[in-house]
Amino acid sequence: MLVLGLNTLGCRPPAPRTPSAEARPVTTPTTSEPVVAAPTERPSSTVVARVADTPITLGELTAAHRRQPPSVSQSEVLLVLVERELMRRAAREQQVIVIDDEIDHVIKLVTESNGITTERLRSEVEAHAMSWAEYREELAAPVLELKLLRTLYPRVAETSAETSVGQANAFDRVRRSLLACLRADTPIEIDDPELTLPEEPLATSVTLEAFTLHGETGLPAEVLTAAAHAAAPAEVPLCRGLAAVEDAITAALGEAGFFAVTVVARWPDHVRPRMTIDLDVTAGALHRVGEIRFDQSEVPRSARIEVATLRRAVGAHLRRGQVVSTSTLAAAGQAVNESLGRRPLELLGVGTSLRVVGDEAHVDLTYYFFPRRGARR
Repeated sequence: MLVLGLNTLGCRPPAPRTPSAEARPVTTPTTSEPVVAAPTERPSSTVVARVADTPITLGELTAAHRRQPPSVSQSEVLLVLVERELMRRAAREQQVIVIDDEIDHVIKLVTESNGITTERLRSEVEAHAMSWAEYREELAAPVLELKLLRTLYPRVAETSAETSVGQANAFDRVRRSLLACLRADTPIEIDDPELTLPEEPLATSVTLEAFTLHGETGLPAEVLTAAAHAAAPAEVPLCRGLAAVEDAITAALGEAGFFAVTVVARWPDHVRPRMTIDLDVTAGALHRVGEIRFDQSEVPRSARIEVATLRRAVGAHLRRGQVVSTSTLAAAGQAVNESLGRRPLELLGVGTSLRVVGDEAHVDLTYYFFPRRGARR
């Protein structure tokens, strides 16, 4: 199947319906019957909806609707167009773009999977009342969306990569949450009384009143629920409140030495002004400091710093066998930067590798150094 508009596969637009001469008898109005004027056709430039300051015109809606099966309503198509504009706005804020090479790659995948040439694909596209430029724009939309989600939620790509199904479910979840928050934050106006958008419960402002934890929490429940309460102010969109709670519990566990954490707030079936939220928590293994190494291979020998100096800087915060935490990792990095002084090298980053020892994970740390910008190599 070919991807042909609004992510619908191979949908040929229905033929335009023209009224039959037999469908309605011709009548001559009499003086006793008022003549009802036929409704005037609206111009394609008519604005049917606005997403902030971006209009969606009748022409855009009609063109997109023509490419859908007859069972798809205009309101459903409008929802797709609104969500697409919301994603575009968010991508602009994050400076996420799609380049031509990425669209060309998708086209290559389409042609290879269908066993056709690009020229044949182009002919098929144009036969479905879509220009080649419009088709490329259709392909760009999901690519932009995926890149945006990976930018905003990098942990999703990392923690859900074990199975394609798991990754798809994780991205579907964060996609809906992001769109709900975007809808809550963005003025959306519908100018056509015949069109509607469905309600999005996750965009509703609520107060998260209580939390119930499930799973291997790693820390006492009262510690994590206190972090959740502190992160969730009253009267916030549900999507934002749930995300804040998940982040707060993840941070609390990270500070206690749990870094392979999964926290998932269960979406409620019904939204009420004051809510109790269930949270599934998997703390994972406790992480301890393993080997600590310093890699200055990219730095000229004359510019390198003594390893003993680096060990003293790191050792003030991290020692082998000690439980590692978010704050001690940050403090050690800061100490290393301070120890460099005016030397012509800088800390590029810290690499980590895990070794599982029993029910614990040992984190080997490698500090990578690079010549300071502008310094001679």
